[in-house]
Amino acid sequence: MLDANVRGVFHGTRTAVLTMLEQGSGHVVDVWGKGAKKPVPFQNAYASSKAWNRSFTRTVRTELKGTGVRVHGYDPAW
Repeated sequence: MLDANVRGVFHGTRTAVLTMLEQGSGHVVDVWGKGAKKPVPFQNAYASSKAWNRSFTRTVRTELKGTGVRVHGYDPAW
């Protein structure tokens, strides 16, 4: 779970962003989920990974402002 939700999002976003920066535009969409905004009892690792994902997405969005690459977070559960 942590490999997919943390490492997967990190490396996938990094790979996509490098290509998108070269072409001058693009959209990254990271999927958030339960736990991205508040704690979820008995789902500590999953919820924590989604909270990390939300923070990561928002940070990358800020870092790429004005580059033509847009970064979005999508939460299908809420």
